[in-house]
Amino acid sequence: MKTTRTTGAGSASAELIPVRLEFDGGSRGNPGPGYGSYRLTINGQPQVVRRVELGPHVTNNEAEYDTLLRALEELLRRVRDPRRIRLAIIGDSELLIKQLRGEYRVRAPGLQPRAARARELLERFGAWEAHWRARQGSVDLFGH
Repeated sequence: MKTTRTTGAGSASAELIPVRLEFDGGSRGNPGPGYGSYRLTINGQPQVVRRVELGPHVTNNEAEYDTLLRALEELLRRVRDPRRIRLAIIGDSELLIKQLRGEYRVRAPGLQPRAARARELLERFGAWEAHWRARQGSVDLFGH
């Protein structure tokens, strides 16, 4: 299922610049040392691929959110006017994707501030959509 959120900050979606953000996070143990990776594909620019270490006591779901937040923050530093961006977010965490779309409530206290921060950052873009993909897609892309 695909959901598009137009924030009102941008102009007509046909004029928006497509950007792709793929991410995956996890922990060695749950909780345990957190890690993640993301790839940004911005029209006309070289792809950006990052691996991040997230701290010693992180759950898998917290690592997913933290990785997404790092990617969104980097993207916002790289683009001049985020209102001109149509952002496609791709991840293998069904929970996170459905929470972003508003299909699931964010109940876990550790995820609530992360989800609120993600929504705050997403409001800066002209439009965004969140897509779930099978776990193997993340393994193939990031190796974890």
